[in-house]
Amino acid sequence: MDTISFPDPSLLKDGSSSQYLWLEIHPMRMAYDSFQTTSSVALSEVDTAGVYTYRFLLPKDIAETVNHVWSPMESIYMKVNQKIASIAQSLEQGTARFRVDTPLLYATTENRSVTLQFAFVFYGSRSDDPYKDVVEPIINIKKWAAPQKSDSFDPASPVELPYVFTLKTIDGGGRQRAVINMHAAAITSVQSTYKGPYHKGYPTYAELLLTFTDIEPNYKDSYKNITNVTTSYTGSGR
Repeated sequence: MDTISFPDPSLLKDGSSSQYLWLEIHPMRMAYDSFQTTSSVALSEVDTAGVYTYRFLLPKDIAETVNHVWSPMESIYMKVNQKIASIAQSLEQGTARFRVDTPLLYATTENRSVTLQFAFVFYGSRSDDPYKDVVEPIINIKKWAAPQKSDSFDPASPVELPYVFTLKTIDGGGRQRAVINMHAAAITSVQSTYKGPYHKGYPTYAELLLTFTDIEPNYKDSYKNITNVTTSYTGSGR
């Protein structure tokens, strides 16, 4: 699977320098029975032509959201106390209510989510129109994040699942960094904004807002310290 970078690293000052940080987005297929025996998602490579690994230059600001849910501890003793207090309070103050203070117990941790905005600019390095630099990567992301109708019309599996994505943060030298790394992430939101001027029927600038949600549960092991991991850095890929 070819790796294509946006923008083309050759257009950046000292394109191989570690001062740049990229998000590598690798499309994968998820097995239907991934969660039957383990909480880890089983993935397989996409063998369809026209599917690439993308490297998008990361923006200056990166916001990652992790929500931990803590709920009031409940027991029969506390429920009885709350009911007695509620009745007493209503007798004294009409319809007013208050609850007995209770400690919180850990309930669950929601899956990690990160929203990133990428910019695409027509530089003319891939073709003489903006399609390759601006439009094509956005269209591909939209296609890969959507389901596909099954050709077999099988009621048991009427659609093929959308692709999921392995995310890696790569510096300009091809080294993986411990910033955004997910084994299996779903694209849960895609918002594109095309802007002029227009050249040969295509916009010369676009912004893409993507929200990735980690499919796998969020554990302490999800934040492994990644050091000295180098991946091949193939530049624009074509």
